[in-house]
Amino acid sequence: MSRILRRLGRYELLEKLATGGMAEIYLAVERGVRGLERLVVIKRILPHLASHESFVDMFAQEARFIARLSHPNVVQIHEFSQEDGEYYIAMEYIPGSSLREVTVAAAASGKPIPVDVAVSMTVQACRGAHAAHELKDPAGQPLGLVHRDISPHNLMVTSEGNVKLLDFGIAKAAQGDFEQTATGTLKGKYAYMSPEQCEHRPLDRRSDVFALGIVLWELLAGERLFRRESEMATLNAIAHEDARDILDARPDVPRPVATALMTSLRRNRDERPATAEDLRKALSAACAEHGLQVSEDVVAPWLRELLGPAHEARKAAVHAAMESTLARTPSDAIADVTRRDRTEAAATVIHPDDEGEARTTPGKRASPAGLTTAEAPLPVNPEAQQARRSRGGSGGAPTRRVPILVAAALAGAVVAGGMFAYLVPPPEKPLSGPPLTLGLAPIHDPVLLAEEMEPLRLYLQRYTGRPVQFTVTADYEDLSRKVIAGELKFGSFPPYLYVMTHARDPRVQVLAFKLFEGSTGTDGVMLVPEDSPASSLKDLKGKRFCYTDRNSTSGYVLPRGKLRQEGLDPDTHPGDVHFSGGHLQLLKDLNAGLCDVGATYSGAYLAADRAGVSVTRMRTLAITGRSPQDAICAGPAATPDERALVGAALLKFDPKKETGVETLGAVQRISGFAPGRDSDYEALRRALPPEVKPAPGEPAGHGAQGSVSGADDHRPQR
Repeated sequence: MSRILRRLGRYELLEKLATGGMAEIYLAVERGVRGLERLVVIKRILPHLASHESFVDMFAQEARFIARLSHPNVVQIHEFSQEDGEYYIAMEYIPGSSLREVTVAAAASGKPIPVDVAVSMTVQACRGAHAAHELKDPAGQPLGLVHRDISPHNLMVTSEGNVKLLDFGIAKAAQGDFEQTATGTLKGKYAYMSPEQCEHRPLDRRSDVFALGIVLWELLAGERLFRRESEMATLNAIAHEDARDILDARPDVPRPVATALMTSLRRNRDERPATAEDLRKALSAACAEHGLQVSEDVVAPWLRELLGPAHEARKAAVHAAMESTLARTPSDAIADVTRRDRTEAAATVIHPDDEGEARTTPGKRASPAGLTTAEAPLPVNPEAQQARRSRGGSGGAPTRRVPILVAAALAGAVVAGGMFAYLVPPPEKPLSGPPLTLGLAPIHDPVLLAEEMEPLRLYLQRYTGRPVQFTVTADYEDLSRKVIAGELKFGSFPPYLYVMTHARDPRVQVLAFKLFEGSTGTDGVMLVPEDSPASSLKDLKGKRFCYTDRNSTSGYVLPRGKLRQEGLDPDTHPGDVHFSGGHLQLLKDLNAGLCDVGATYSGAYLAADRAGVSVTRMRTLAITGRSPQDAICAGPAATPDERALVGAALLKFDPKKETGVETLGAVQRISGFAPGRDSDYEALRRALPPEVKPAPGEPAGHGAQGSVSGADDHRPQR
């Protein structure tokens, strides 16, 4: 029997579907007079953000945008309200699938999406985008609205073949009261940005036209267009590489359709269609030329064949959930919440990857009912799923069919990416034994690090049953020294620091790599102020360089290697050197004019705005190389049992289950951990110049000398 989680205004919240960085999403039912009712989706601002006026303004902005849009290809809003300081939006419930899910299901079927179906869905998306672009203020003046996040995740298609544009959470108007977000802030899904969006340039509707072109290209090709091995590489590809011709990936696309599509993907926005409506007309005309129909009538029968059973299962589950609440009183609902069993484990069917895309995790978890994570983003074979459900779990635990079904049924309904989870806190264990101590290299401000890593510390305590203590060390070398000396049993090591430390004491071993939004690697970057005249590293002769720390991979070793690759002496080319101590502090120093160029890693640059550090006044001058993410390592003081225990705990860590959000920390954005080995550093070791390759027993940092001036030589870490 489905439980009413709580009431919010006149809505009964049935299931939590997702939690993001700003809001959480619920399936809800609105009860009207004389038995009238309708399903809605409630988007509620997270409680800890409700007191921040800027977040509330942004939330209200989204509501105002959607409320002014009345178009069949745009999600409809019913109400924006607040109750006891809780702000929420009630919006249309869309039964169907995201275009991302459609693409995945089509790939699983082994059959490409027909050209007329792909174009028909994109044409409807163009209509919705054009309606948003044409939005006017009460005085009749154009707002110049740009969605900024059009992607397959934010486009839903119903069983009837109707496509709707969702999620105006980061949409931005060019004027008036709607100018709420920081100009130039990099927001949206990287692989669907326009070149001007990647480069922090002013945007207009042609940015969304480019995104629509990417969506159609991927629907037709069944593969990704711009996504690369890292975020910075993706942004670089969009900004500097021409889009691959669709005819190379899908030769059967009619040439006029291909021409219209590829025109929308021109890097020079002046060469793209001026409006989404122009793109719609061009695509429709190209299809008509080849006798292809463009209509939802084309989409519906194809979609029913692909996902019909899944959609029917969703409808049945939602109906069952609604019916089960009708005979219940408010006191019943309150009692249900009070009696909720806190020992139920999480059962996450789908969770998003670095761009909110549906994916599954290797090493699937089992729920109390014996349910495992889904093999695909959609229940394509409901009969097989039902058979798995009926088996139940060990110990005779009853199968919670309705809640699991409701969640699975809603994986594609109005929530971009199809993500949800059951957030039930695990039982606390009594702590015993000596503490497990872990040192953190000061890659960021110590207070920020401690705050972002606290959920991991608490998780490790629960998993191991031991007290766990985290310490941010004074600097990188201090971490190396304390782990080798046994003052700390474990440490979080940047890659070069690990290489140096392991050379001194091979007993220091890698347990697991951090995953930065699913990625095990990161790019080093060199940044300059936006108005810098430098076009290459050669132009920085005699300029002041900002580095992070002598033992920092991307903040010192890689940029020096890059200078050497360019034929420049890393000791004499800079005029002066400044050590900032941490990556965010380096970005602050660059903004403050303390240096002419700064070396950091792509993750710090991409996440800086979340920590209140603006990157709008800087640009990437060079990518210095790729390296592994930081790793949790065990030192000689850790026993074999402790190494095994902590290693297993890290590999099972799920931020969604522990914190309710997909990644740990707004800046570190740890999505989990992956197994690590010393051999994973061989490529980095080979790339190191001779003077920074340590000899066994050599102190970390001994070989990494640079041209350091004055007090910066032994500058304390921040």
